[in-house]
Amino acid sequence: MRRIACLIVLTFSLVTINQRSAHAHTFFNDSLLNVVYHYLDTYQYDEAERIISEVYKSKKQMTPLEEYYLLCFEAEVMYYNVLFGIGTESTLDALRIAESLNNDTLIGNCYNFLGLFAMNESNTQDAIGYLRKAVYFLPAYHHNYSIALQYQAYANLAECFLKNNQPDSAIYYSNLSQIEASAINRKRGMALNQLNIGDAYFLKGATNVAIKKYEEAIQLIELDHQIDVLQTLYTALMTCYHANGNQRMAMNYLNLALQTDTNKAVTAYSRIYFYKQAIAIQQKNKNYQSAFELQNRFNEIKQQNEKKEIERRNKILERYYEKSKLLALANLDGELKENELQRKNLITYFLIALVIFCLLLSISIYYLFRQRSNMQKAEHHAELDRLTLQKELEQQKLKSDVILEERDRIAKELHDDLGSLSSSIHIMSGLLENKLNQDSRENMLAQKISRNAKQLSETLSDLVWAVYSKNDSFDNLIERMKNHAFEMLQYQDIEIHFKYNDQLRDIDVGIVLRKNLFLLFKEAINNVAKYSKASIVNIELNRSENKLILAIIDNGIGFDTTTQPSGNGLSNMKSRAEAISGNLSIESAPGNGTCIMLTCLS
Repeated sequence: MRRIACLIVLTFSLVTINQRSAHAHTFFNDSLLNVVYHYLDTYQYDEAERIISEVYKSKKQMTPLEEYYLLCFEAEVMYYNVLFGIGTESTLDALRIAESLNNDTLIGNCYNFLGLFAMNESNTQDAIGYLRKAVYFLPAYHHNYSIALQYQAYANLAECFLKNNQPDSAIYYSNLSQIEASAINRKRGMALNQLNIGDAYFLKGATNVAIKKYEEAIQLIELDHQIDVLQTLYTALMTCYHANGNQRMAMNYLNLALQTDTNKAVTAYSRIYFYKQAIAIQQKNKNYQSAFELQNRFNEIKQQNEKKEIERRNKILERYYEKSKLLALANLDGELKENELQRKNLITYFLIALVIFCLLLSISIYYLFRQRSNMQKAEHHAELDRLTLQKELEQQKLKSDVILEERDRIAKELHDDLGSLSSSIHIMSGLLENKLNQDSRENMLAQKISRNAKQLSETLSDLVWAVYSKNDSFDNLIERMKNHAFEMLQYQDIEIHFKYNDQLRDIDVGIVLRKNLFLLFKEAINNVAKYSKASIVNIELNRSENKLILAIIDNGIGFDTTTQPSGNGLSNMKSRAEAISGNLSIESAPGNGTCIMLTCLS
């Protein structure tokens, strides 16, 4: 998908922001809610989270509706700061309130949020389900502009189908969205719908239709100061004309997008999308000097934005955890007070009974009171311990979710930063090759730099794959191993037999085991491809009790295991095995093939 980061944010901006200015500070009776509303309207998300934390810190009694809006505001803060897990939790809390109020519009708004969070976590099937519910619950043409409108849910649903490579469904839902957007004259929404339709036709290969839709979208918003959408449309037209082979028009729209880049109203998302597309096109056109200049400008923009985003995200997380801690303590304090009140009531009733029967049963009542009091204290302490443990487990789960999100963020930033670096190296080496004699020593050095940049890109791909949390399943590991084996061996006339049993699906494969197991396997397959001269290779993955067994057997020329081969391949494999506390066995002899077996705890 050509607009994964940029247009999701553009589409989501339809949810609340583009209708706020005419209604700000008029919807809420609570002054603090209006302050949060204002900060969201002006993109000051860290300040919005600060006020939310202050509301909870003040222990102010809120109506269910006020708490609902506060949770939705918090979800929006988390969305724009790529904290999707925390935002989902806030939305689910808001959904429970909306369901208790039996308000379809509020329920539909929550499902729209849940759909956006799922879509941005690449869970498109769940996202489609949530957004269908949003369309069902949200009434058409409602006037509560602090929450989502129905046409916005339709537009988000179309975006989901675009990500899912289903252009016909994307066109269908974009047209449904366009009906309401046109009726209430929401030009930004109308332009984004045309943009989605254009992208859908681009996926279908109908580039001329896509160009027409993009141009119609430009006519809608070029006089409406929607500079971020305008830059994105210029970028889409640049990409479309490049795909059509019309490089003159592609360069024309590249220059138009560059002109909008100086406008203060342009967003970081549309800028990043433009520079990525422009750099890729200039590289394909072998305009290395232009690509190099664009790459440098992209790096500057990225570094400026990243520092601000990290500082803002850290502030927001700090205030969110402070608010969560206050809520946990307040809930615990409330439960303790309720238990204490119950205990006092029981004591009062007991004392009344004691007065009535004091003359006849004083001794018996005394011992009964003592026994009852001790039981209550024990129950009180047990309940307190249970509640404390429950809160600690909830906090641990929350921290675990944040760690997984941080892993994914680090993986993305590694991919973007190092990918950008390797791209720069490749561009500069291309520039050197063009300027130097083909047979010169400097030209050979430039070619070597280019090869090293390619090797760096492959190593980066393995690292990012290992860090991404969505790959923490054995199915993904097996698929990557199979793909690598077939990629390396199928064009060398080597017959591949890959076997594994279904018990492997139950294994919880963490990042350390997954990374080292794959890199050991990759080294072994590379050795088969380079040195074995084999015609058959058998790969088996089995599980015996709590042990994982990997065997790689070929019928090649083999080698003498008593001599030290050149290179670091075998020593690297042994290091990988030691990193996962595994046992590596290598059996081979000249003319008898090679058998590599790894055994480790699963």
